[in-house]
Amino acid sequence: MTAETLEKEALKLTPAKRLQLAEKLMDSVDDFATTDIAKAW
Repeated sequence: MTAETLEKEALKLTPAKRLQLAEKLMDSVDDFATTDIAKAW
């Protein structure tokens, strides 16, 4: 599955499910964020 296909499918989810997915995705890269990025969020 391509990122584009995944995005299209994700946008078909309800707003609540999209938020849940977004939170999981953000958590999955939490250790990746630099201090500057973390401050911006």
